Amino acid sequence: MKWERIFNSGSTMDGSETDAEILSKSLMSEVKVVSFDLDNTLWKTSNVISFANSALNDYLNSRNINQPLPISKVMGDIFKSHPEKYRATDEGTINNTDDNGEIKKSGPVFLTQLRKDAIAEVCTNYNGFNHEEAVSFASDAFAVWTRARHSSIPDNYADSVVECLEKIRRLRTSDGHPIIVGAITDGNSNPKNVQGLEHFFDFCVNAEQVGVGKPNRKVYESAVRQVFKSPYLRHIFNEREELDEDTLEELVGRWWVHVGDDFLKDMVGAKALRMRSIWSKELVLNQKEGQLDVGKESGKKDKDVGEFVKEITSLKKIEMTIGSDDYLLDSLERDFVDATAMKFLGVYDIISEWHNEGLGTSLGELSYGQIVQKDALAAADREIPTSVNLPVGVKENTAASDAQLKFCVICGSKIPLIARFCSSCGEKQS
Repeated sequence: MKWERIFNSGSTMDGSETDAEILSKSLMSEVKVVSFDLDNTLWKTSNVISFANSALNDYLNSRNINQPLPISKVMGDIFKSHPEKYRATDEGTINNTDDNGEIKKSGPVFLTQLRKDAIAEVCTNYNGFNHEEAVSFASDAFAVWTRARHSSIPDNYADSVVECLEKIRRLRTSDGHPIIVGAITDGNSNPKNVQGLEHFFDFCVNAEQVGVGKPNRKVYESAVRQVFKSPYLRHIFNEREELDEDTLEELVGRWWVHVGDDFLKDMVGAKALRMRSIWSKELVLNQKEGQLDVGKESGKKDKDVGEFVKEITSLKKIEMTIGSDDYLLDSLERDFVDATAMKFLGVYDIISEWHNEGLGTSLGELSYGQIVQKDALAAADREIPTSVNLPVGVKENTAASDAQLKFCVICGSKIPLIARFCSSCGEKQS
């Protein structure tokens, strides 16, 4: 394992810090970066898209554009006919077929280009535009759609979004800097274009830019690299001059918190880089509930963990019979979710608590072995409460007793006995 190899070697990466010091910071850390998913985390996506579609329709009508079919329907037809044009491969190219010529289903859909092409097709097929005129008009019409989308966002926020962001922005790191706030999204919106949000966000990464979608780790790596390249933000990397693949994986950890509504895309995705995760559920709780009865005989072969995760994350709410799959679901949540916020303002309460704990902890002089020993001794002397008094709307994953705990084989953090992955360092348990 990487951390074990680094520690046993006793070497440093660039002479500025020991590996044990870097590891210490990853184990008990203040918060330096908070990244947010956008759609259905900060705002209700369906309402926003509906408003933008209505604005686009009004604009087309004002320009006397004949629309035999809604633009959204044309988009669907075009995508079905040419999916390879609008869905990227993991390498970010525009060829997305496998060896048999079948279209792969991984990677983000390039919705910006798809919507523009749909408008252009309506113009050429039903309104007598030539190609150049249609492309130009589609670009103008898409700008109308985009402005409408961003303008409707403030009317569709989750509860207390602005208050939460303001409070996070007031937090200061140990070196006096404000916490960096960014967005990591599969959509094509940008909070810097939203009135009232623009001054909160330092960066925004979307899947179209990267060429792959969440939970692919490349999306999260792109966010890290964007922060590193900014002369105003890179102070969190202690002025390192380079950020190669190994360095990136080693440095990102608990000081970066990611917040999102999607278990697979946000919770699992963030853990690929050992970030702490907060599952924000406010805007997905009231969506149509799904029910997954995995206790009934179906005649189908048992699913592996990957298939199970894909199925359960397609549902907004999961109701399951008591049994092994219920146990598996609980185990998955413990592995990938550090805390859950039922109301958005609870996100600040969680981050503030973690940040203050990090500021009050001094581990700079401890070795790797001392850190593990200190954690083990503290656990032995402390009874884990069966209930924890947390702010309203906040649920944090905790174990009921020491008998239900174990220590990560890599970093020594205390984790549930049934955990398959460490929530601190992200490593799989043997």
